[in-house]
Amino acid sequence: PVRDAAIPALGRFNEPRVAEALLRHHAAAPGRIEDILLSRPESAALLIARVDSLAPEKLKRVAAFKNANLDAMVRKKWGAISQGTPEEKLATVRRLNNDVRAASGDIASGRKLYFAHCGSCHKLNGTGGTLGMDLTGANRGDRYYLLTHIVDPSAFIRKEYMTIEIRTRDGRSVSGLVAGEDAASVTLIGANYQQTRIVRADIAKMDESPVSVMPEGILEKLSPAQLRDLFAFLQAK
Repeated sequence: PVRDAAIPALGRFNEPRVAEALLRHHAAAPGRIEDILLSRPESAALLIARVDSLAPEKLKRVAAFKNANLDAMVRKKWGAISQGTPEEKLATVRRLNNDVRAASGDIASGRKLYFAHCGSCHKLNGTGGTLGMDLTGANRGDRYYLLTHIVDPSAFIRKEYMTIEIRTRDGRSVSGLVAGEDAASVTLIGANYQQTRIVRADIAKMDESPVSVMPEGILEKLSPAQLRDLFAFLQAK
């Protein structure tokens, strides 16, 4: 509990010793610590130098700094990072659609996959997270519709799920959904449900992001059989 409280608190300090301390505990809470270290160019450079891999959505956060040194570090270690063209995403949707319709899936196995990959953010039939939209009333009968929104989550984002990017006066970058705001501060909530409160006097810039908080590539982690199981559950009445 002490560590869980200390991680977001330490993110307020732009000091090398703070970044070093967080890196020493990286294995204990990788997602949360990476989010903190990627909020500043200086600590992002340390993270890139020390870790062997970073998820594509994390690397896109690095690109958002538009920092030539960071971009060179990423290219040297992992190559070029791109969002993928609309044509490439359409091809992915068609390929996955062919995989899903090739055979029947198992609903029970699909339920386990749903809660492993989707349920922490999306509620379905009264169970699941609240960070993303409730899928119960969504157009789940249309497989192509589902695939399109999962493959390209940034293509259409409902207003209440728009990601907000805040840049503070001391160079910190924080993004997430608005969890609360008043005259004195804005509180953002990230994909791991970690809340960050930022005093309005410290905000240099606040914009809506065209990028969804939902990461791309979720379905690429699944085999064709697992994909069929997941969609059997998603589309079950």
